Amino acid sequence: MNQLVTIREKTLTGVKGYSNDPRMSQILADYLSALERYMTTDKILTLEAKGRVVAFFMPSKFFHRFYGQVLTQYVFDYDGEYEAESVSFLNDCLKQHRNQTTIELIEAYSGHEAFRRSLESDWELAATCYAGDPAVALAAMKSNRDLRNIDFEIRPIRDESDVDRIMQLKISAFKKNPSLCWFWTCEKYQTNEYLRLVNSIGKEQSFGLFHKETIIGYVGVQFDFESAYWGPVSGIDIAVDEKYQSQGLSYHLYRHAFSNMTSSGIKLYKGVTANQAVIKMTKLFARWPIYHQIIPKK
Repeated sequence: MNQLVTIREKTLTGVKGYSNDPRMSQILADYLSALERYMTTDKILTLEAKGRVVAFFMPSKFFHRFYGQVLTQYVFDYDGEYEAESVSFLNDCLKQHRNQTTIELIEAYSGHEAFRRSLESDWELAATCYAGDPAVALAAMKSNRDLRNIDFEIRPIRDESDVDRIMQLKISAFKKNPSLCWFWTCEKYQTNEYLRLVNSIGKEQSFGLFHKETIIGYVGVQFDFESAYWGPVSGIDIAVDEKYQSQGLSYHLYRHAFSNMTSSGIKLYKGVTANQAVIKMTKLFARWPIYHQIIPKK
């Protein structure tokens, strides 16, 4: 297990924004040990070179609390010095251990591009997690319009009726891409998301974009000041009513979120997206990819 932790730490060290907290060795060891209990094979599959492990593969089948259902997640990593051998090894492992009776998921860090490219014939990119510095993003943004001048206002959500409206927006948006946003069809996932939003009421974490007292957009932040991976970090979540899209309103939502983060001492933000319009903004906000979520092609 120590050799596996060393490989994963080396990969993370190459990801921009990683904090290299001294707690990480134990956190990673606990994480991999937990996954090992749900393995669909008798042992962790490894590739060795010069007497040490240089790649590993763990097909784990378990009930994922975040997605609210059983899935098979293929957890892997490899030493970049042995990239060619490792990519071949991992593809062989996948062919032998595919579990098509459940939803399958691979999460590949930004340093795993060679492996990700090798999967393109049978797998597709579902989403990418991007990160950025909110202060840098805020400094790069310019506002050509004041929301108040066009009868829009961003303010904290007030009650569960606001949460109901935000859930409608989010469910409508994600149902457009059921193959990529499959978890939004899960009632358990929707319940968890609803409860998270309810819990954010009054905490300056969830904000509605109001137009004549109707919520037509949403932005949420989720602060974590104790992240061993990233230091003070925030998640970011945005949705806009389809009828109001392509009007630049998401730009204002991002600016509001970045301002909220910087005033709260957040140094890094993360967000997962498959939306091409959002991805185009990554250059504007100077964001970079952390990892990719990959699922089988239908």
